[in-house]
Amino acid sequence: MHTRSHERVEGICEKSCCLHECQRARALATSNSTGQEKGVFNLSQNVYVSGGNFPLDTNVTSYVIPDNMSASPDSAIATCWTLTDSMGEVHLTSLWTSPLAEGNYDIWVDVNQNGIYDETVDMCDHSVLDIYAFTVIPEFPSFIILPLFMIATLLAVIVYRRKQTG
Repeated sequence: MHTRSHERVEGICEKSCCLHECQRARALATSNSTGQEKGVFNLSQNVYVSGGNFPLDTNVTSYVIPDNMSASPDSAIATCWTLTDSMGEVHLTSLWTSPLAEGNYDIWVDVNQNGIYDETVDMCDHSVLDIYAFTVIPEFPSFIILPLFMIATLLAVIVYRRKQTG
């Protein structure tokens, strides 16, 4: 399960000493509801996460933190709780439901659920500036598509008629 999102998070965790007891880096990747990994979401989409290398059969708390904010429950704009399985995997879990807010976001997994970021226990991707887990962007308003198409068609007709008469 090594994709761009996992590699990005793993690289950060290895540098910030967020290692599992067996020295494998913890990883959590964002995706859509079918598990297809993605790092950019529209305001009306839901954000899901999955990952691995966490303690076995353990409740963990994941927080969505705006980029460059401290990893604390007070900074979180979304929270989810999940139980890792017997292999330390976090199965596809809803992290943040729409409507989302535009911006760049980090994910902090509070492994010991103490509400404090512990570098040697928790997983967080905020330790490297300008690196973030995912981005939310505004979507193109669908009500604009039809008027733009109509204007383009009208312009094409005007140009065609001018060529015919000229």
